[in-house]
Amino acid sequence: VYKLSADGIEQITKDHSLAQQMLDSGQITQEEFKNYPKKNIITRALGIDEKVDIDFDFTDLCEGETLLLCSDGLSGLLSDEEIFEIYKNTDYELLCDEYIKAANAKGGYDNITAVVMKG
Repeated sequence: VYKLSADGIEQITKDHSLAQQMLDSGQITQEEFKNYPKKNIITRALGIDEKVDIDFDFTDLCEGETLLLCSDGLSGLLSDEEIFEIYKNTDYELLCDEYIKAANAKGGYDNITAVVMKG
């Protein structure tokens, strides 16, 4: 989940992946994270165990702000800067289509999901 506004972009959530854990613990750098060969190894999934740990948080969404919920098929192909540029230069009603087009243009090798909510 990302929060977007005229002021910029803020990543709200993180993937539950081995690569993210390694980045958070300092085992790999941000640059290594981008191209980590086993980036798709997830550490949480629904349906594997009877119980699943969940993240739960609140964030305010003010007028003029937008939330982008997306899969790693989008965030893995587009940088934060690219996500923000599309946000700044696209009408709200077309954002999801533009995000998906941009991810597909960069390879689109994974499922690409995008949902936006306007404050």
